[in-house]
Amino acid sequence: SLVKRAHDQKLWVRFYTLVGFVGGDGDGLTESYNFGNESSVTLRWKAAIGAGVDFIATDHAERFDKVRRSH
Repeated sequence: SLVKRAHDQKLWVRFYTLVGFVGGDGDGLTESYNFGNESSVTLRWKAAIGAGVDFIATDHAERFDKVRRSH
């Protein structure tokens, strides 16, 4: 409903930053942006894509794009 309301007002929605798996991943992410594991962040990516979010910032561009293309 947040995305729909924004779009109804001709606004774009950007989520910053949907990243999610530190422990041993080696991507240099900080704990404050950590969703804990890949499945947790994938769930959020899919929800944001499904809701029609215009921009999704992530440190995992290739993994995100794979999810986006399959969604």
